Amino acid sequence: EKVIRRLKTIIDHEDIENVLRVGFESLDENEQSQFLHIAVFFSCEDGDLVKAMLADTKFDIKHGLEILVNRSLIYISTGGKIMMHKLLQQVATKVVHREESWKQRILINAPEICDVLERAKGTRAVSGISFDISGIGEVSVSKKAFKRMPNLRFLRVYKSEYDGNDALHIPEEMEFPCRHLRLLQWKAYPNKFLPPAFHPEYLVKLDMSRSKLKYLWKGTQPLTNLKEMYLGRSFHLKELPDLTNATNLEKLYLNRCKSLVEIPSSFSHLHKLETLVMAYCMSIKVIPPHLNLASLDYLNMDGCTKLRNFPAMSTHIRNLTMSFTAVKDVPASTRLCSRLDTLDLSWNRKLKEISHLPRSLTQLNLSGSNIKKITESIKDLHQLSKLYLCGCKRLTSLPELPRSLTYLFADDCESLETVLNFPFNTQGGKFYFTNCFKLDQLTQRAITLPSLGSGHTRLPGREVPAEFKHRARGNSLTIRLDGNRPLHISFKLCFVISPNNKNGSWNSESVVCRRIVNGHLDPYDEGFHRNHDFGSHCRTEHLFVFDSNLQYFHSGKVSSEVVFEFSSRFLQQVVILECGAHIQSINESEPLEDDA
Repeated sequence: EKVIRRLKTIIDHEDIENVLRVGFESLDENEQSQFLHIAVFFSCEDGDLVKAMLADTKFDIKHGLEILVNRSLIYISTGGKIMMHKLLQQVATKVVHREESWKQRILINAPEICDVLERAKGTRAVSGISFDISGIGEVSVSKKAFKRMPNLRFLRVYKSEYDGNDALHIPEEMEFPCRHLRLLQWKAYPNKFLPPAFHPEYLVKLDMSRSKLKYLWKGTQPLTNLKEMYLGRSFHLKELPDLTNATNLEKLYLNRCKSLVEIPSSFSHLHKLETLVMAYCMSIKVIPPHLNLASLDYLNMDGCTKLRNFPAMSTHIRNLTMSFTAVKDVPASTRLCSRLDTLDLSWNRKLKEISHLPRSLTQLNLSGSNIKKITESIKDLHQLSKLYLCGCKRLTSLPELPRSLTYLFADDCESLETVLNFPFNTQGGKFYFTNCFKLDQLTQRAITLPSLGSGHTRLPGREVPAEFKHRARGNSLTIRLDGNRPLHISFKLCFVISPNNKNGSWNSESVVCRRIVNGHLDPYDEGFHRNHDFGSHCRTEHLFVFDSNLQYFHSGKVSSEVVFEFSSRFLQQVVILECGAHIQSINESEPLEDDA
């Protein structure tokens, strides 16, 4: 990167491209081929995937990549991806363009590719095609377009810019003798099925996102090289192929395949599958039992609105997301998922109770469900840090919750009355109860009591709590410190807002607090910001409580003055009725209101 930055400063008469070409031309033929293919197809791709793509019995791919790294032509990111600088990609593009047509290994020029496909002018030298169809006119691919390219290994058809033009016509009986194809990425493929002569034996990655496919191929195919498969938004896809032999498949994306009605039993052979995304497959009703996907780490089934059974796909899963489904309960076997970290069951309206939760959970989302109560065993989830309950309108009380909890979002729980053992002594925690109008007084006081716990909270309220000794009407509060000994102090702040618009609700983006210390404006403000803190609109007056990040040392020799001013970006939508502050010592556990 330092070399590239230095090259950018070279005076005009020096050609940066020629400087970079020196590194490329010092490579042997196989290494040059690797460099060009990475530049065109595989920059920012996973290193293991690239090795599988470029694997060749005649050439050591690992050694070749090491040479490219040592000569600063590529680098490996901390996440294991192979990266190449854009200037080097430009060099590769120019090298490809300068090759004689009969020697060209990679085709990237759209007009030339149109001519090759329409007139079947390909050659045996072609190993890769990267075809950007943005802005091209009508193209009718010849039935024999690929017949002269038997060594084609990488085929990518895509749009860098969507122009509404899908005028690429492919004959249904197209000949496709490319038996060694490893990458097939054809976005918005226009036909209902792949060519009958298609051979997936060497495929490593198949990406047919947004296609018009109804099915891919019939029968059992040799798929042991297949690692990634993307079929998302293929709205007409009715069935998946037999994946019995796809034993090395790691990623499978089926999101928004709304015509897909079932998961084949061949899924039970996908022992290396790590990621399965089936979000908004709205025709899926049942997941086959006992699939036992031993490596499955992430499963997303959001929006599978007809899905009735809880998927027992793997006991090794870490992240399970399935909102907006017809699931009614969580089976006892879920307790065996000892690695389950995140469970999202939000907006499952038929879910009325939940139990059998594994102790490994750190995040649990039940927002929008019809649960009436939460199992008392939740207190034993000692790693749980985030609990989402927004919109659980039938929930009347919360049991004892684990002390590990740092985020509790219970906005719009209209029936919620009590929260046991609140608050939590959690530094920087957030506990939100927007529009929970039935909270009893004991719970309200526990939530707002400033001497216990810390962080942010909000709940319905019309006045500053009595525990806040410093208080003022309006949006400005002045505190004078006249103590006779030094104090190192911090502040807990609060304010009361009232919606001030026709809808009776507040959707302001933020409330900001400015601090003025002894007449000097603090350059840093603080407060509640919509992106992070306002999950729901306040329908009536609400109290907001938070810890100020202002730490102040009061010398005790002369009086001091600290002013807090609260303001909103949209004053026409909200009125700040009151504000208050509570002073705490940083060095002592007890508040120092009597000393201030």
